[in-house]
This record gives sequence, structure tokens and C-alpha cells, in this order.
Amino acid sequence: MKNIDCVVIESNLEDGILLSFYLKKNKVVSSVKVFENAHEGLLYILKNKVDIAFFNIESPYALASGFLDKKRSYIPLIIITTNNAKWFQENFKNEKAFDYILKPYTRSAINEFVQNAVTELKFEDS
Repeated sequence: MKNIDCVVIESNLEDGILLSFYLKKNKVVSSVKVFENAHEGLLYILKNKVDIAFFNIESPYALASGFLDKKRSYIPLIIITTNNAKWFQENFKNEKAFDYILKPYTRSAINEFVQNAVTELKFEDS
């Protein structure tokens, strides 16, 4: 199976570290880069292959930049991270995100998202 390269863009460093920890525990995840600064994370995405981006949509940069519209061509799957499911559903249900995950993160939830991503990306055994 192809390994997955992930980027975590999370303005709360503790949340980013926890998400990275859970992702790295998954056998199909080969790399995880964590960025507290959204601009630096987006520059990394533009220069490197990324399969999945976990993005805290509640950051001011995300709302100002139209992140999903501009970056979708660079990232096969975008998973939004949020503290508020209702806010996400009201404001971003028509955006081009693959899915969203509620904080606080759990290992089982992250594993489920990775498995769904593998299916969506159609990664098959080599």
C-alpha cells in the first residue's frame, strides 16, 4: 500500500502535536509535518507532495485567504479541524473539504479518517 504524506496546519501547537502523534501511529502514514503558522504550511504544500492536509479552519488566515478554493488543486484531500461542528456545517458544508474532525482528537477517530482517506485516494496494495 502507498504511504500517505500529511500536513497539519494548526494554530494551537498542542493540538497539532497531538494530531501528529496519532497520525504517526498509523502504519500507512509515512510523514507528518506540523505548522503552527498557516502561511509556512501553505508554502510547504506548494513545494512538496502532500496527500492529506489537516487544517484548522477557524484560524484568521484560513477565513481571509479562501484556503479551500485556492489550495484544493495542490492537495488531494483536505480535512478540516474544528471545535464547533455546527459552525463548520453552517459555513463550510459546500466547500471542497473531504471531511471535518472535531476536537479533542482521539486515536480511533484519526485512524478512521486515515482509513477513509486511503479508500478515497484509491491507494491499493503494490
